[in-house]
Amino acid sequence: MSHEKIWIMSYQEYSGLRKLRLASLFASISMLLVYVSILLGYTTLLNLITLIISFGFSGASAIALLLLVIAGVLPFIGVGIGLFSTFEMLFGFNDLSSNMEEARTGRWGVIFFLVGVILFAIYPIGVILLYVHVGAGLGIAIGGIVTGSVIIILGIILIGIGYHRVGIKYNENTVNVGGIITTILPFVGFIITYVGLGYLLRKPPFNQYQPYQYQPLIPPQQQPQARQPSSPLPIYQTGPVAVIKPDGTVSFTVFSYQPAQLVSATIEGTNYSTGSISPNFVQPNQPTNVTVSFGQVQLQQGSQYKIIMTAMVNGSPLQFPVIANT
Repeated sequence: MSHEKIWIMSYQEYSGLRKLRLASLFASISMLLVYVSILLGYTTLLNLITLIISFGFSGASAIALLLLVIAGVLPFIGVGIGLFSTFEMLFGFNDLSSNMEEARTGRWGVIFFLVGVILFAIYPIGVILLYVHVGAGLGIAIGGIVTGSVIIILGIILIGIGYHRVGIKYNENTVNVGGIITTILPFVGFIITYVGLGYLLRKPPFNQYQPYQYQPLIPPQQQPQARQPSSPLPIYQTGPVAVIKPDGTVSFTVFSYQPAQLVSATIEGTNYSTGSISPNFVQPNQPTNVTVSFGQVQLQQGSQYKIIMTAMVNGSPLQFPVIANT
């Protein structure tokens, strides 16, 4: 009899981790553009202010103005990519927050980051206004870039903590370390979390989830069924009645209308339960042959038993019976 610890993982968690991984990729691209814009904007603004103070606006070089315009255009591109990554990250942390409260830290970080990006977008407006009114343009440009940068940094720190806690939750050190680095070097940290989440999603049980389009199909009529429920369940036993072998293994066929993760099995009326199920993932709309191993069992020969299977279907636990003879 097996008493191993069972890790229940919902499709919502899988979806949330995928969104966070995609968000990390686009966040790193957005951060790169923002860094270039900040560096170019600060240096060019300082040079431009020096020239204006010394020689007036007419003394500003054309190259300095061109660089300032380029620095003003880059944030538009970065903001566009950043907004996509921000909302994708927000949805990802939202999906995870239902199972782990620590994900709320990352969600708040995303909100701060979004506010900072919006304020940072004021900076290009100030650059454009330089051609209309120098003082107002410089004030708006400097105010947008400074205020936006501070709030963005605060948001990134909270996001990094969120990723760090996700790494701890799912025991993936690359995500753990990537979250810490994100708080210091966001561009590098987002790349590391992207790689780490890729490692995580390639591990079981995450790698058993497949994208699909749900269509409620009816099983083929010629498919014999062990038991047809009076109220059809989204997952049930089909095919011949199963047999419990002396070594405690039971093989049977399962049909599911939705992707399902088989979590545990218990022989009703006994103390025999297990999480040793292969495969533990059932694809939708097709029969799946499943083998459950209870280890050595002592059951009355020639009797019929009901095995209670627990599955995660669409993020919710569900139980269905499997009929087996000894």
